[in-house]
Amino acid sequence: MAGNSPGQNYNNRPDSALGQALDAWKAAEREIVDGPLRPWLG
Repeated sequence: MAGNSPGQNYNNRPDSALGQALDAWKAAEREIVDGPLRPWLG
């Protein structure tokens, strides 16, 4: 069978979401993102 298994794909999604959320918070903390509002990731 070629490609990734469905289980592995499912496991990668939370990792990607968490990584993007942390990147958004770090950008806000370092004031890289222009704007008065902090990111809301809910």
